[in-house]
Amino acid sequence: MKSAVLAVLFLLAVSCAQPSFDDSTFSILTYNAYLLFDDTVDGDEYFPFTKDGGYDGDKYRKRISLTSSALMSMDATLIVLEEIESEKVIIDLINAGLYKSGYKYYGFIDTDIPISVAFISKIPVNSVSVHSLDGMRPVLEVNLDFRSDSITVYALHAPSRLGGSDAEEKRRELFEYISFLLSSSDSLAIAAGDFNEDAGKSSLISIPSSGFDSPLYVTEDEGEVSSSVFFCPTVSSFYAGTYFYEDKWYFFDNIIFTSHAFDDSMLEYQGTVIYDNPPYTDSYGRPQKYDIKTNSGYSDHLAVKVIFRYN
Repeated sequence: MKSAVLAVLFLLAVSCAQPSFDDSTFSILTYNAYLLFDDTVDGDEYFPFTKDGGYDGDKYRKRISLTSSALMSMDATLIVLEEIESEKVIIDLINAGLYKSGYKYYGFIDTDIPISVAFISKIPVNSVSVHSLDGMRPVLEVNLDFRSDSITVYALHAPSRLGGSDAEEKRRELFEYISFLLSSSDSLAIAAGDFNEDAGKSSLISIPSSGFDSPLYVTEDEGEVSSSVFFCPTVSSFYAGTYFYEDKWYFFDNIIFTSHAFDDSMLEYQGTVIYDNPPYTDSYGRPQKYDIKTNSGYSDHLAVKVIFRYN
């Protein structure tokens, strides 16, 4: 597997006023953008995002415009994206309006898989790297400073549940590694992305009292958070979920983080937002997936944002 990461400062050819932003609040958003393929034919696109499926440059540009506008509306300091085909998609999103909203830094994992993981940030990054173990989907690591605090983000997209027992074993290996990375951090560390498991309701991502021998433990009880149990704000959420499939809701999209968000010494956890309202949902409250025929819609997943603030 090819595992190079591209992390650059994106610059416009003309100067523009710098947007102001609240330096007392850090927020992170994860969004599965639903097979966001570019308009270059490489031969590995998934149907119907192909020429035969009716996907062309005009429809791609409309998708870019819709997605960029959505991300600007959601307005996070750092955006983690899944199911991105290429670096071109990220650059086009930035050009479509994100740059003017202050997003000037990005990274993308370039692999031989046609859908990958990326980030876009309003603040400079210190370093970007890729964790790629044999047989495991790569994880994008982003380290940045917010004021005087160091934050490390691990962006991931776990293998689909449609892959059967083999994919389940790969998810287990991935979650074991994510737990190791979070446990090893001496400052705020965050894992964000599409986990393809219901956090707190699965044997692979369970609460400590579940009785499961899980590779990754989460809780929504601040008192249970420890060096090996991580906070997940959606464990007992009143929200239905972030992904709807075969008449059932799932909480696949999550942001989990370490106990440093509760130690009264730096950024503190403030709350979570799930974008479960129009135009991101249909009349039944389900994700409004992009439709090639109507050239409208967004994703089959809902976006999740977690907010941290200085007290």
